Amino acid sequence: MKLADLLGPRRVVVPLPAATLEEGLRVLVDACVADGRVADVLRLDAAIRESWPEDTMSLGPHAWLPHFRTDAVRGLVVALGGAG
Repeated sequence: MKLADLLGPRRVVVPLPAATLEEGLRVLVDACVADGRVADVLRLDAAIRESWPEDTMSLGPHAWLPHFRTDAVRGLVVALGGAG
């Protein structure tokens, strides 16, 4: 499987209109919702609240990989954002 198979154009947000990591995450979650990839928004929000920020991996000083496991989405969902 390739990243292109998982990532739709509606879930790529560049530039990412966010000043903080938490704001950026919200924009990306909203993009997943708008793209019809989220079955239960309230359950997804609860999963994020319960595991935030522990489920966020730093990939350097300017890159982060938040990841969550929940049945609130329809299969594997990927969203990508780039700021600045």
